[in-house]
Amino acid sequence: MEGKLPKVVGKVLKLVGKRNGFTMPGSGHFPSRELRKLMAMLAIGSSALTISLTIELPQVVEWLFIIVAVVFNMWGAIGLIQHVNIQKLSKN
Repeated sequence: MEGKLPKVVGKVLKLVGKRNGFTMPGSGHFPSRELRKLMAMLAIGSSALTISLTIELPQVVEWLFIIVAVVFNMWGAIGLIQHVNIQKLSKN
């Protein structure tokens, strides 16, 4: 049964996507690898910022978390904007 679960989930997502006119870039109806990486970068950046602001850390570690948060959040946001613009261009 374990091997059939992903096939069933994929078929359900395809049916729902066809009915609602919803498609995602990449393979089938699943997000592309680049989009998943960008979302992971935003999640890591947000987590690093939350940790640096809420937990009492040594000064060096706190600044390291803040720098990681700024870099990952900016990089992820710029990448997502570019991804959306490329998807709009590819539809035309």
